[in-house]
Amino acid sequence: MPKDWFGFYRKYQHKDKRLFEISSNGINKDLKKICTELDIKKVTFHALRHTHASILLANNISMQYVSERLGHANLLVTERVYAHLLETKRSEENTKAMALF
Repeated sequence: MPKDWFGFYRKYQHKDKRLFEISSNGINKDLKKICTELDIKKVTFHALRHTHASILLANNISMQYVSERLGHANLLVTERVYAHLLETKRSEENTKAMALF
């Protein structure tokens, strides 16, 4: 480790990457501890991510935006994962469309 650690850090070329990677395992351990302290149901990082995306989609945020926000390789990945929500939305849209006529 360099003697002038902060000087080293200031000169480090981040290139939009973190100097220290955060693992999902580490986040899940922290979440477990927090949930235990709050005496609430345990939740994982993945569950929070899925809930976040589901709330966005349920509130008419575009699938393209959600897909990009989640970092999915393409829109098909998002469609596959959230197909159950899309079926519900499609039914709601069908009802609205039929009400117009």
